[in-house]
Amino acid sequence: MPKGSYRTKWCPGDPDVGPHSYMGEARWIARKALGKSLPKGAIVHHIDGNPANNRNDNLLVCNRSYHLLLHQRHLRFNWPPLDPVTGEVKFD
Repeated sequence: MPKGSYRTKWCPGDPDVGPHSYMGEARWIARKALGKSLPKGAIVHHIDGNPANNRNDNLLVCNRSYHLLLHQRHLRFNWPPLDPVTGEVKFD
């Protein structure tokens, strides 16, 4: 999987953040795209496996069990297939 790190966003006073005022950037982008707060327990999955790639088309909001299934499929079947050089998702 490609290297990267999860980015955070400073969100003072945001009701979804709580007292620490930081939110994962992927969660913030997904919430903005949906136009509302994410459901309780929602996970934002990076489709290409790169936590630094927070483009809308790379984020999937899902529950914990579906998120686990996505990771199991990747480990077992290399799905989605990743380019060995760039680490990006490739669909031939």
